[in-house]
Amino acid sequence: MSSNGNLYHKYAEALAKVIVPLREFNINFIKYIRLYDDGSQMIMCSNANWLDYYFARQLHRYPMLGDYQYPEKISDQFSALLSVGLPQIPEITSALKLFNIGDYIVLVEKCEDHVRYVYFASHLKNNSINNFFVNNISLLKDFVLYLQRALATEIAECVATRVQVDRPIYHLHQNKITSASISSETKRQFFSKIALSGLCGQAGATIKFSKREYSCIKYLLQGYTAAGIAELLELSRRTIEHYIANIKQKLKCSTKTELIAKIRAMISADTIENM
Repeated sequence: MSSNGNLYHKYAEALAKVIVPLREFNINFIKYIRLYDDGSQMIMCSNANWLDYYFARQLHRYPMLGDYQYPEKISDQFSALLSVGLPQIPEITSALKLFNIGDYIVLVEKCEDHVRYVYFASHLKNNSINNFFVNNISLLKDFVLYLQRALATEIAECVATRVQVDRPIYHLHQNKITSASISSETKRQFFSKIALSGLCGQAGATIKFSKREYSCIKYLLQGYTAAGIAELLELSRRTIEHYIANIKQKLKCSTKTELIAKIRAMISADTIENM
């Protein structure tokens, strides 16, 4: 397990950079896991020291999700599991305290041959983070899409070197939480940040767009013509058509209809709504 831990360790820095847009919400820790039907697992984490600690002490033997740790027992396509307070497992509690990891939410999605778990956590003293988690699950789901686009190559390499893991049982305890939300403007800015980083093209490659190209994508999805976009951005129609031509070239599309359809297939409805 340790050799694979060293391999995954090199991706921690890349993952730490990807989660920068989440830091404004005081989410400073993320863990990405795939548990396959054959019992193998891949893992990536934003904290390299945590990952070293995780493998050295074999913390994979203490999963926190009970039946959700078993792909064959999961019936729902998607679940969001909330953990409140420190667990009653000394090894896990010690690790969380050492790395200042507090309450967290886990997005669980059942895929064709594996179950994906994405942990989002804040620091120990942030008692209000669960209010944010529960009221912004769609935002976190979109972030997972962004993460998978941005780290497609790294994830593929981790999957190729995944290892077999044990399956101990532990249940997730839950506490009552209250309601809270973030403003629509804050959501818009967040979605803009992750959308600006590019879309996923063929073979998982990330395609980068300039800010002007992104603006054109945004307004094309809203139904504007090149002339309408030119008016909104106070640019010439020819300039806008140049940007649209660049976008078509990057996404390998020949018509505007094909372009819009392809973009809609790449990003979720929540991202489009908040662009």
